[in-house]
Amino acid sequence: MKKGQATIFIIAGLVILFVAFFIGYLQSENFRNKIESGLFKSRTVPEQAQGVISYINSCIDSILNDGVELISYQGGYIYIPDEIRINPRRYLQTDLLHRIPYWLYGKDGIKVPSIKEMEEQLERYVDERFTEDCEFTDFLDYEFDNKNIESDVSINEDSITMTLDSSMNVVIKEDLFSLQDYVVVEKRSNLKFLYDAAVDIINREIDNSPVEFVTMNLISTYASDRSIPPVAGFEFSCNPKTWIIDEVAANLRNYLGDRLRYIQIENTNLDELNAYYRNLLIDKVFFSRKDIDIDFEYLTDWPLLVEIYPNDGRLLKPNTLKFGIPFLPLLCLNTYDFRYSLQFPLMTLIEKDGEIFRFPFEVYILDNYGARQISGQIEDFDYEEGKESNFCNTGQRLSNEVKITTQDLTTGNELGDVQVNYQCGLFNCLLGETKIKNFEAVLDEKFPLCVNGKIRLNKEGYAEFVHEISTLDESRQTIFAQMKPMIEKDIIVRVVDVEGNTRDLLDNEEVSVQFNMIDKQFGGFKDQRAAVLDGKENKIQKIELVPEEEYEITANLILNQKISLDGGIVQGQEIGKQEVENAFLGGAKFTQYITDGELKNNKIIIYIVSEGIPKNVLQYFDASDVNILAEKYGDLMRIGYE
Repeated sequence: MKKGQATIFIIAGLVILFVAFFIGYLQSENFRNKIESGLFKSRTVPEQAQGVISYINSCIDSILNDGVELISYQGGYIYIPDEIRINPRRYLQTDLLHRIPYWLYGKDGIKVPSIKEMEEQLERYVDERFTEDCEFTDFLDYEFDNKNIESDVSINEDSITMTLDSSMNVVIKEDLFSLQDYVVVEKRSNLKFLYDAAVDIINREIDNSPVEFVTMNLISTYASDRSIPPVAGFEFSCNPKTWIIDEVAANLRNYLGDRLRYIQIENTNLDELNAYYRNLLIDKVFFSRKDIDIDFEYLTDWPLLVEIYPNDGRLLKPNTLKFGIPFLPLLCLNTYDFRYSLQFPLMTLIEKDGEIFRFPFEVYILDNYGARQISGQIEDFDYEEGKESNFCNTGQRLSNEVKITTQDLTTGNELGDVQVNYQCGLFNCLLGETKIKNFEAVLDEKFPLCVNGKIRLNKEGYAEFVHEISTLDESRQTIFAQMKPMIEKDIIVRVVDVEGNTRDLLDNEEVSVQFNMIDKQFGGFKDQRAAVLDGKENKIQKIELVPEEEYEITANLILNQKISLDGGIVQGQEIGKQEVENAFLGGAKFTQYITDGELKNNKIIIYIVSEGIPKNVLQYFDASDVNILAEKYGDLMRIGYE
């Protein structure tokens, strides 16, 4: 009996244990289902509601994809805030449809959208588009108590999740289903990763203005051959080079549009060219981001504000000090000390795995410095003006020997004392001069390592000789340079009216003339000469030209007195009555191939066109644009000889 009772108790205990285990399992399974329901709702969708849930998720997924693409395209915005939208100073109009707010503008304007703001914009976008796009036409037999939704969007490290934050019930065959627990869309996305990288870039710019530093280096390089006014330097010449600010602005626009795209950020995928573009490399942004590509972009139809000092109205010329020494020719010292102030947008594009996030910020330069750093401490960079760079150090001349032989093209004689400079990006190193030895003028030296550098040979009275050469992993090279001597000529200007009648300069007129030697090999101009002729004091000036070259010749005629202009409509803008000093009366722009025989004449005559003193602002703007004058009267613009 005792053994039988014990057996019964054992069996009863096992049954109780089994029941307890089974109840616990059901409770844990229910708990697990609840967790899975919260994380992966689509897996637990009731069979009757699977069709409508699938449709809603698919529709929202399509909308969310569009929203993420749009917010990435517009710098973290889908809807532009009113305070930005009504102020053109705070956004970049990239095309007729898109205004992208600056993340950084002016001296201290900062507006970077937060992750929370981006989530709110995506929620609004999904909610509004859902009402418009998700029509439920395949579910006309279903009864919905609400077809408007309120979404909850989360931007995660490598994904974006959208869930419903509002009730949405549907009756299917008399059964009521709450869809809130089942509508969920999760998509893989690098949006947060790209956004975080963008924030790192803008923080680096706020702290130290590296892009402004790079931009000024580019301008200094461009100005090294006087294509635009130099930021430093001097020369002895009584015929200084001059520039017109409108032409400088146009040249800068094209130059920056071409060169700023080479800016790179260290430790990214685009750092692969750093050996050749060290002067365009921005450091201290990322420790390592080899998994992203970063590009910078400035398009030439985007805004560019340019001011250059010192100036004389629209004419830019160096400070000239003249020394009159008895029994010696007049000696002139020209000091080039131009200060640039620029404001223009730069678009930053960050890409990973085919996803692109872009945002603009404003490059702001004041008097050759990053304007945001002027009141604070300017951080030292690897390259400092006035300090020899490591690139030019004699210990860095690691190439094989390069032999340069110089000769006068006209006579065939050896030409000694020719300065040899090697330019690589920003850096320009003086390597020495050619010396006459064994009936040759030669410099035989090792060079710094560079890809696509330029040898520049200079000697007073000769046109600069430029030759592109790479010194990285190259064997010994030989360059034979025949240099063209310049011929000094007198130039005079004659003014042609629209009827074809000609006259000399009047006492109250001044004209600036530029001879820009066209570089057919590298593009642009390989030499520029200019003269300013005063109708009262010096109607004849001297200029040095090289024969058998093609020149772009530009001239601007200026009236040295104040005039009144009636108002009018110019380019769709109404401009009131104006008083103008140093008004433009006309000019010229044309190309001319000048031969050796033509330079044997005594004088060169430049024929320029004037429509007379302008009476209103429209006539004034037309007179000041040599391109418009060239289109109207190009047949009257020419060179003559006496």
